[in-house]
Amino acid sequence: MNSPAAFDVIPALIARHASDAAFYWMQLDQSAASFRLTPARYRQFNERLDAHLEGLAIAGPAGIQPAFAALERWKKPGETFVCTWLASQHPEDEALKVLTGYVEKQPDTLLRGAISALAWLPRDVSAPMINRWTGSEADIPAQVIALRALALLGPESAPALATPMPGFLASPVPFIRAAACRVLARLKPEFSVPFLHDALHDDDLAVRAEAAISLSTMPEPGEAGAAMWKCVALQAGIHREATGWYRMQATRRLNRWARYLAWLAPIGHADLPALFDYLPPRAGLTFALYHGDTTHLDRILAAMADPETARYAGWVWQTLTGVDLETARLTLPEPEAASERGPITDARLDADNGLPLPNATAIRNYKATTLSGTRTLLGKELTAAFAAEVLGDRPQAIRAIAAQYLRMTLPHLAPNIRASAQVQQTQMAALRTAIKV
Repeated sequence: MNSPAAFDVIPALIARHASDAAFYWMQLDQSAASFRLTPARYRQFNERLDAHLEGLAIAGPAGIQPAFAALERWKKPGETFVCTWLASQHPEDEALKVLTGYVEKQPDTLLRGAISALAWLPRDVSAPMINRWTGSEADIPAQVIALRALALLGPESAPALATPMPGFLASPVPFIRAAACRVLARLKPEFSVPFLHDALHDDDLAVRAEAAISLSTMPEPGEAGAAMWKCVALQAGIHREATGWYRMQATRRLNRWARYLAWLAPIGHADLPALFDYLPPRAGLTFALYHGDTTHLDRILAAMADPETARYAGWVWQTLTGVDLETARLTLPEPEAASERGPITDARLDADNGLPLPNATAIRNYKATTLSGTRTLLGKELTAAFAAEVLGDRPQAIRAIAAQYLRMTLPHLAPNIRASAQVQQTQMAALRTAIKV
């Protein structure tokens, strides 16, 4: 096979590869919230992403300039993924400095693309980058990217660290401390737990939350539940006061933390009604979904009365009970489309994503089989074996629930549903072997 230098690089073609790779990566990254995207469709997107990345790989260093031009124009996480993936294979100081400079300006938007790229790369490529970006001279965004990628890759990549973990936990930068807490979840409990207990008392809210989340995966989580409860309550207050872009970021953080609190909160806890009342309605529905106790179906039914949450509440009810609303004829006719669509709201996105409009009265009268007092998914008790079954063919939004259950119960076997299809296949095989499915 000829070397890349033997080819004439066509800038427009390379730019198209970079643009399409960014697009397909975004489909995979956003898939965890998708009500429709199945593993089969995920593999198709993955294959198309790989094809465009192969085109960039063939172009070699000549692909860097078009990729960075797209990042400069769009400043989106997909473009950050492409630039990180490409620059890591041709690690020139100038390009890497420009890359982390972009991330530093828009960390909440761009970080995830760079993190995903390091986790997506072959280990012999990602390890040198993790080593480079965890050294004493690395800038703050680089350290956060490397640590967050290491948290996805697992303990096998820990030797790539250029600085021992205690150094990151003592950093004056809270973003680095929070990222280090994520890594500790993947390391041996006898090493991690003392550091995580200390981090529960950190001055920074996000550090405390990440410490609680990591502790929740340990055999003895200790104070993690109480700490997480406080973090969610504080974040709900921040969410209530935030507006615009800040509200979007506050929502993203609150929903993530609520999903973990849903696991840590004991079934039947006396303070759950107060928590539901305090959370924003949609976050409360997400909590109920991940908590899995059908005792709270009445709250979900009540949310169907609000047009802003009706469709999502119907999907949550359906996902907990296993009763398909459309098959059971528990939906209302779709309203006529408005001539002017107006602003993008959660309700509009739910409709655009194909969620039906639930008939709350009919649902209330429907005799669904429930298992109150236990964690439930699709009308069945959520166990490791059932979680593995769900991960096989259900849409991504449902697979995300099963994956989180496994992350809490079998943390070293839980698949990453946003990893490459090949990596997920390997992880699923290991999971099925371990639980003998």
